[in-house]
Amino acid sequence: MTESAMIDNFDIAIIGSGPAGLAAAINLKIRNKRFILLGYPELSHQVEVSVLIDNLLGFPNIKGSDLNKAWKEHLKAMDISVVDDRVRQVYTNVFDEKHVVACRNGDYIVRSVIIAAGIIRNNLIPGEAELLGQGGVSYCATCDGMFYKGKKVVIFGTTEDAVHEAEYLSEVVSEVIFIASAKVKGVVSASNCTQIRGKPVKILSQDGKFTAVEMFDGTQIEGAALFIIKDAVGPSYLVPGIEANADSIHVDADMRTNIRGIFAAGDCTGKPWQLMRAMGQGQIAALNSVRYLDEENYWSGL
Repeated sequence: MTESAMIDNFDIAIIGSGPAGLAAAINLKIRNKRFILLGYPELSHQVEVSVLIDNLLGFPNIKGSDLNKAWKEHLKAMDISVVDDRVRQVYTNVFDEKHVVACRNGDYIVRSVIIAAGIIRNNLIPGEAELLGQGGVSYCATCDGMFYKGKKVVIFGTTEDAVHEAEYLSEVVSEVIFIASAKVKGVVSASNCTQIRGKPVKILSQDGKFTAVEMFDGTQIEGAALFIIKDAVGPSYLVPGIEANADSIHVDADMRTNIRGIFAAGDCTGKPWQLMRAMGQGQIAALNSVRYLDEENYWSGL
């Protein structure tokens, strides 16, 4: 790994073009820092496929696609570009406390990194990806449950969080069918919730909308929507040595990780996976990455 063969035009690298990464980019632009935003030009697929978002302050009932479009316009107005490249790994403290962000199309030397790469959903059920969002499949009951008020819904969970999500849904919808994996020990006590053991093997749809899940024995369970609450893979694999658990990176109140100059923000730092939380953390990470660059003793407070 030779320094001369790498791109050294940036102070900070942002990994991820979701709400946390975009909030970080806007704040770094305002602070006149040299940064590179690595992600997808289409920004956030998770937001793009959301039917409606009702918990974003000031934007009630906004379509996910409209919000994603507004983000693109905001970036354009501020002359911020998204570099369409995939990060393979971040090598920390390679050159005098500088980090190397190794990408598919090139390597970048930076003084600080903001990880805002979100999470990766694993073990997809056939039909899950195609129906996510507008097709009636959701990963967040507290985000989307209100859109199915008075209807019957299905929830499949592999973690204890699914119990709490099912309890919330039982307060909003008319009937809940809770399919719990063997990992789930909790029980939902609501009278309108039926809890069973198992795992869907297929998601059924008609005209691009969820209709039912098919179980291993061929049984079909119908509903207006399917909520999937399961483990996710965190982006900690990007940075060897970073402190993390199975699905989230450990950060302090300043969004600092255990590695000097490396920050993290958004869903990759754990639950709750919420839009406004991600935006706020992205801003905090950006402001403190600026402090790290400008204040010699900033990191010593960790």
